[in-house]
Amino acid sequence: MSRFCYLLVLLIACSSWACEKVPLTSPTGSTITLSVDKTSVPIGGTATLTAVVTESSGTAPQNGTMVTFSAPFGTISPQEAATVGGIARATYTGTTSGTAKVSAFSGAAKATEVELKVGGAAAERITVRTEPATIPQTGGTVTVIANVQDVGGAALPNTPVNFSVDHGTLSSNTGITDANGEARIRLNTTRASKVTANVGAKTSDFTVAVVAAPTVAITSSTTTPAVGVAVTFSVTPTVPTGGGPLQNVSVNFGDGNTRNLGNVTGQTAVVNTFTSPGVYTVVATASDATGQTGTGAIAINVQRLMPTVSIAGLPSTATAGTTVSGTVTATAATGGPALQNVQVLQGGTVIYSGTGGGGFSRQLSSPGTYTFQATATDVAGTQATTSAIVVVGSGSAPTITFSQTSSTTPAAVIGTNESFSISATAATGLTVRSVSVVLVRTGDTLYNQTGGGTFATNNVQAGDVLRATVTDSAGTASTFDLIVQ
Repeated sequence: MSRFCYLLVLLIACSSWACEKVPLTSPTGSTITLSVDKTSVPIGGTATLTAVVTESSGTAPQNGTMVTFSAPFGTISPQEAATVGGIARATYTGTTSGTAKVSAFSGAAKATEVELKVGGAAAERITVRTEPATIPQTGGTVTVIANVQDVGGAALPNTPVNFSVDHGTLSSNTGITDANGEARIRLNTTRASKVTANVGAKTSDFTVAVVAAPTVAITSSTTTPAVGVAVTFSVTPTVPTGGGPLQNVSVNFGDGNTRNLGNVTGQTAVVNTFTSPGVYTVVATASDATGQTGTGAIAINVQRLMPTVSIAGLPSTATAGTTVSGTVTATAATGGPALQNVQVLQGGTVIYSGTGGGGFSRQLSSPGTYTFQATATDVAGTQATTSAIVVVGSGSAPTITFSQTSSTTPAAVIGTNESFSISATAATGLTVRSVSVVLVRTGDTLYNQTGGGTFATNNVQAGDVLRATVTDSAGTASTFDLIVQ
């Protein structure tokens, strides 16, 4: 019967009876070869299943021949696929860890099963590390990281990892790998701890080491610490066996000053000058690369040492107008800071200034009590003072010699020159400061000089009074009246 007649009869039969649609399967004697594009997948990962159907004649079956795929776990889409050119394809998605035996069949033909490792079963290598790799001697928390790879070295995401530890506390005993194949948990411990990660038949472990903190000692060679004097300290850091390298050594002097010495590894000298007395706790701190620190401390008692100052040579009494002299002597304290300045003041006026002692003088022009104050100041600002007093009394008043030197007969009259002579002498130690003569009748000044001399005037007449006044350097004045003849 021709193929046309066969189809015609079939068409007539289907139109006569209820015709059910039956899937087209491979003819008897066909073979199926099943392959997969990868041998392992992560949970949620996919693999392509390829079934090649071949009839006994060696040719591909009719297009649309249905092939059914199956697996004990996971999902296959589509589960039934039609062939095109004898090939049917489906996608397998892993849903749980294990080894899936995938099969394919069509009619009586069945393919040999292929194995596909899923999730933990696909793990070939697992490595464990922690960040950081060490903990300080006081304990700490690290992140445990397990990296899971398949046989080809590719990361296995979504894979369960079991964790255990011999010491310490884990944040969780399980973790799921991320897109990079890494599962992370936290470990808190106070000692060296071995953490183990397990995936399927693969196990790996890592030991978190304990790093001892550095130590540091501090001493001082200055036996009597003083304000304003540099105090020397010796700082010695030590790195324990297996400890981290030093990053910095610092010294806090307790007075607001701090010094960073850097990563010194041996004994190092450091100095500080304290500006106030008191007991200071000086603390040295050594820091290493792991963030650990060690400290050492020393207490020192800083004292204020006083300089000395004295005045010598000043008389206790003097006469007004005389100049007195003295000597100031100053000495820095033993072991204390050097002198910065020495001054002598009298009446608010500096009459001596220097960095050491020396002589000074001062004219005392009027009676009274005069205080001389000496102050010695060292470089730390510490001051010592002393004073001396000079009592000044009034001296003898100056003397005046005043005479009319012209001889007039008859008596002097206005309009006629008359000549006069005047002289003055101050008491011992004083000088004449001014000499003046006033015509009492008119109030006119006829003479005004700093010493004696002669003068003439035509404005006097017999009986006029000329009043002479002499003032000495002490301010003491004497007067003398001369009656014109």
